[in-house]
Amino acid sequence: MVKPSALSISTSELKEKVDNDDIQYLHRHMGLVKNKKTLELLNYLSHNWPKIHKEATSRDKQLPLDFMDSEIAKSVIRKEATALLNKAVIDGNISVMKRVSGRKTRGKDISGIKTLRKIERKMDKPVWICYVFGNMGTGKTDLALLLSELWKSGGYNREIGSNIKSFKEKERYINNFQALKTWLSSNKKEKIFVFDEASSHVSGYGSDSYDATKYFSKLLKKFRKHKAHLIIIGHTGKDVHPEIRRLASDKIKKITKKDAVFCNEIGKDGEPEEIELEIKGIPRTNYTFDTYESTGWRWKEKQDTITEKVKKIGTTINEIKDKKYIKNYKTKEGRYIDRDVLRLEYNLSENESRLLAKYIETETDLLKKTKNTKQDIE
Repeated sequence: MVKPSALSISTSELKEKVDNDDIQYLHRHMGLVKNKKTLELLNYLSHNWPKIHKEATSRDKQLPLDFMDSEIAKSVIRKEATALLNKAVIDGNISVMKRVSGRKTRGKDISGIKTLRKIERKMDKPVWICYVFGNMGTGKTDLALLLSELWKSGGYNREIGSNIKSFKEKERYINNFQALKTWLSSNKKEKIFVFDEASSHVSGYGSDSYDATKYFSKLLKKFRKHKAHLIIIGHTGKDVHPEIRRLASDKIKKITKKDAVFCNEIGKDGEPEEIELEIKGIPRTNYTFDTYESTGWRWKEKQDTITEKVKKIGTTINEIKDKKYIKNYKTKEGRYIDRDVLRLEYNLSENESRLLAKYIETETDLLKKTKNTKQDIE
């Protein structure tokens, strides 16, 4: 025969595990209902609740995301559990009393534990791209670092990179695109990159839109190859490039320091749409950072130094007086060196072709000794 004390502990532990979703194949109303038909009804509703919620939302009806928070669940379980507990008290059935009433958590924040486990499941993907946004002071960066903390604690051989210099627990400080590419391919470790203040660097507006499209959107598609996750921190919900929002596995709006919502889409007004999950009781990260830091980022390396390669090509062009690189300005007098022709001819980068054209124009006499006539140039 099992002693009551041992049975009580076992029942309480089981309740805690079920309530925290540690045993994912059990519904949380387990042990609260005795009637078989009522149990079948609750099982059906709980299993199909995501579909029911989605259908209700499409008809502008408000239902809670969690089935256990719904009025039908509360009403049915209250009736059944009351009858069950009443009989247990009369019979002295400790296990049922413990299951229905639960035990004190002795200071543990169970809501926080449940929240962390829900988030961990969202991150359990081959590649996870997350866009965190919200108003100032809601703890967006803290949440992003909490996500990276959870991810790293969930496996071995993992590294965190970030453009947050004051983030002490990261393995690599990365503040430019080239360094990010190098880091991603540097070893076989799994990686996560926390990109702060993305709205200042991947806004999708003006010249920044060109950089975001040319550099970052291509890199996003390669994150799976590099076994890398990405967390992007923005502000308004629509302040980063549309391509990045489209490719994000999850969009998270931080409502308060403790609350957030996961959504599938972001509306034109920057507000979350198709809300998938509401999380409450978000604990603070154990990682440290300066909340007042102004993070930096560069898409292009500083490459204004004339290399020996550029000098050699420029000298050769000047010696043979090759005129095919010289063009007339169409709207003003004068000539210039065509960078595109140089780039294609010598297989140069855009920066190298720019430096080479500048070198020829300022350090050689190619333009000076060439007659300014269309026949001569052609």
